[in-house]
Amino acid sequence: MVAYASIDDLLPLFETAPKDTRRPRLEGLLEVATSELIGECGGRDYFRHPTAGSRTWTIDGQGDGVLHFHEGLLELSLLEISLDGGQTFIELDPAHYQLLGARYLEGELPGDGEPYFHVRLRPPPIGLYGCFPRGQSVIRPTGATGWATAPRVLVEATAERARQLAYADPSYSGSLPGPDEYSEGGQGASDRWPQLLWNWLRNERLRFYACSM
Repeated sequence: MVAYASIDDLLPLFETAPKDTRRPRLEGLLEVATSELIGECGGRDYFRHPTAGSRTWTIDGQGDGVLHFHEGLLELSLLEISLDGGQTFIELDPAHYQLLGARYLEGELPGDGEPYFHVRLRPPPIGLYGCFPRGQSVIRPTGATGWATAPRVLVEATAERARQLAYADPSYSGSLPGPDEYSEGGQGASDRWPQLLWNWLRNERLRFYACSM
């Protein structure tokens, strides 16, 4: 498994440099911390999919004018729709849709280092369609999803969490402990998320709040 943070991100967090014999252990803890975070995000990660090139997949249509890619949309080389339940597909002209950031209603573009999160149709007379078709697997994108690189705050938070896991003693905690709800039974400082990581999880859960309204 690939970790969000590298050993070079983790080592500066120690006041005394760990011995070289501990490096494999620390690198493993970075992977554990990454796996924990993916679990907290419901299985969503911040890697690129696929790792290189592009892929084609299908998604369901809700009958509105927006596609939601909350996992991130790095590239969209082709977008097709089916008007006959998935038997045949029609290629959409890129001029007929927009790639936007999290706040698509405001026409927001992604921030630095962020992928796109939404695709919005341009309604007629600019585009040909006012909404995407409704149905199962009637929209077929080709491109890449996820993030090109993990956000820097996530890299730092993962390194801090790995440091927490390395030492049970509170004096070696990676950061100030987060709120009690991120403590696994209150078993000590090493079982609580660093504040930086808690802040990240909270902000990510709020990023697409408007999409659920």
